[in-house]
Amino acid sequence: MLVPIIYVKIGFNVVKLADAFQKFELLSKWLIGGPFYLLYGVGLDMYNFVRILKDYKMDDDPERMIEDAEEISDKIIIYNEIIEVLKSIYFIFK
Repeated sequence: MLVPIIYVKIGFNVVKLADAFQKFELLSKWLIGGPFYLLYGVGLDMYNFVRILKDYKMDDDPERMIEDAEEISDKIIIYNEIIEVLKSIYFIFK
């Protein structure tokens, strides 16, 4: 895992980039809160990775292709019905 390497590297960056008055404060905050922050990041990455793998669908799935074709035809039917209703409303108030 890269968490220990990242932890040490960010610690060095805090020491290198912080002002002289802030070095001790920022380094102590990082030493205490850094592991929790990194574990939260790893957990969030793992959650997103598992969620993507769980929702993976094959593109050549015949059932999915049939459902897509039916959905498109349903949208066309609804669109045509909306046009008919709007035309009838137009002729009523004309």
